[in-house]
Amino acid sequence: MAKLAKNKTINQQIVTKLDVMKVQNEHFETNELSRSNKTLYSLLGQVYEVFNSVDKKDLETPKHLKSILKQRGVKVQDNTPFLTVLIRYVFNSDRSKSFNYNRVISSAIQKGISPNDLPLHIEEMGGVEECKKDYIPSQETIDKKQSLKDSIEAIQLNFVDMESFHSVKTDKEVKKVDGCQFVFTVGRLGEDGKTIELVEVLTEMSRVMEKTALKLMSNKHK
Repeated sequence: MAKLAKNKTINQQIVTKLDVMKVQNEHFETNELSRSNKTLYSLLGQVYEVFNSVDKKDLETPKHLKSILKQRGVKVQDNTPFLTVLIRYVFNSDRSKSFNYNRVISSAIQKGISPNDLPLHIEEMGGVEECKKDYIPSQETIDKKQSLKDSIEAIQLNFVDMESFHSVKTDKEVKKVDGCQFVFTVGRLGEDGKTIELVEVLTEMSRVMEKTALKLMSNKHK
């Protein structure tokens, strides 16, 4: 019980601090954006400071913040990095901007730049865009990306020869769209959890749909 109460207190302290920063950011976006980026750089330094202050073994704080974000309609995944969660909490940013801000702070961590020195560092580098380019992905990240790329390429090469579970005929003519190899069907899962009842064959495909399918298939065929 004491640990639960302590976690609750820590969570509330962090939420209170982040809420103050969120208000600062809203004021910045409304009143200062056209004049200066100094507030932005300062807020990134403060986010970095909060990130350093939280015990990396603490699983409750990230979980708590994610629940608040979801209530605010901000989409986060269960595996969203804690640093990104903090960034999205303060900035209400989309994935692209969150990714850029994450790179800026991650680059500072790699270089040993302190949270207090981050604003000046960003300014000296020429802004967020230049700063994010300075981030060097870890070898593990590089290896994971290469492994995913190799798996997807293997699936694409062997797609024609893959075993077919079942053939489906449709009265509609299905044409390959946008260079996609895949044809997408919509199925309804039966009560036994194993039977799939096909209810529709989609006549429109896209590269985005195919990319998602390839990623899912690559996990299965590793």
